[in-house]
Amino acid sequence: MGLAGDPGTAKTWLILELARTVATGRPFLDRFATQQGPVLIIDEENGEARLHRRLARITSRSPDDCPIHIASMCGVNLSHDRWIDSLHGKVAEIQPSLILFDSLIRVHRGGENSAEDMATLFSVFTFLRHDFDCAIVFTHHLRKMGFVRDLGQRIRGSSDILAYVDSMVGLTKAETSYTLWHLKNRDGDLIKPLSLSVQDTDSNTTVISVTGEVDEETTKREQARDLIMDALADGDKFREELAAFIREAGISDRTLSAALRELETARLIVGTLEGRKRKYSTYEPLQPSQPIYNAMHGLRGSHPGNGDLTPEEKELLVKQWNDRGQPPVSLGRSHWFNLKGLLYSSDTYVAQQRHVHTPALRQILARWNNNHLEVPNESEATEVRPAE
Repeated sequence: MGLAGDPGTAKTWLILELARTVATGRPFLDRFATQQGPVLIIDEENGEARLHRRLARITSRSPDDCPIHIASMCGVNLSHDRWIDSLHGKVAEIQPSLILFDSLIRVHRGGENSAEDMATLFSVFTFLRHDFDCAIVFTHHLRKMGFVRDLGQRIRGSSDILAYVDSMVGLTKAETSYTLWHLKNRDGDLIKPLSLSVQDTDSNTTVISVTGEVDEETTKREQARDLIMDALADGDKFREELAAFIREAGISDRTLSAALRELETARLIVGTLEGRKRKYSTYEPLQPSQPIYNAMHGLRGSHPGNGDLTPEEKELLVKQWNDRGQPPVSLGRSHWFNLKGLLYSSDTYVAQQRHVHTPALRQILARWNNNHLEVPNESEATEVRPAE
């Protein structure tokens, strides 16, 4: 089995918990049965002192004679016959039920992108499994995310890595929670994604546990939101372009719509119409070089309240107004209301309809409304709402 994840996703904690439960015969994560037996950990990433510290924290609930053996930072090189013979000798001595390699890239000198080199390494694993009737688990890394959200496609190196294993799981992190994904199972159905926690219960104990199953629809929306923000980082995109990006990740158009609504509500993106097509851009703070609304007519009525604009946004709007040679205004209450009235004059509305101004300006003014504001026009009244 392979366990793939980005750095800092608690892969080592998880394999140590696996070692503890196999060594004691207890269920892994309190739900998956194990067959008790000795465990051998081949570690070329963390060092023996760190592993012993972590094991002491998670085995405080286990018997003292927990049969876990560690070979750490020994320079293991399974591309060399001498190291293969040495490993065989150690495995014959310990007779482990489980061998853990942390991580795959550290225990050989072949190219992880070479199918031939990976096949040579996996032949060593195959002989170990058959000769000593043991299970093998290794940790591995993921490629940088880019536009690919499918974890199976993100497994670093040759496609032979995923092809070889009987089972592959992925581990991801969001803030302080972790998600365990089952990516491949040669002998049965995939297990639903699980939410994990790694919690220090006291000064001497760390507990790794399942907190529940992950709602896959929620996860898909999160993936869609990430994809949308990644795509818009390169510039404005029409909805059809965003749909093409997320389709590669197996995300439906319905989920895209939900993700777009969530991002607009959170004021992270702005949607505008260009003809019959909807175009999206990221919300960015207004820059002084951008044009202010061409509000040349006098005050058409003041509107109380200033929404949740930041002081910086207010000052920027005032500065641009004053820089255009208009009558000076300040952040004083009455003057501020007058400025708002001027910004919402008829000329402002006409200019907005012609898409003269930046999405950032439209976003600021829409947020200024609190709920809504009717903007007078020569022929009709049109409501301006937040995020529209």
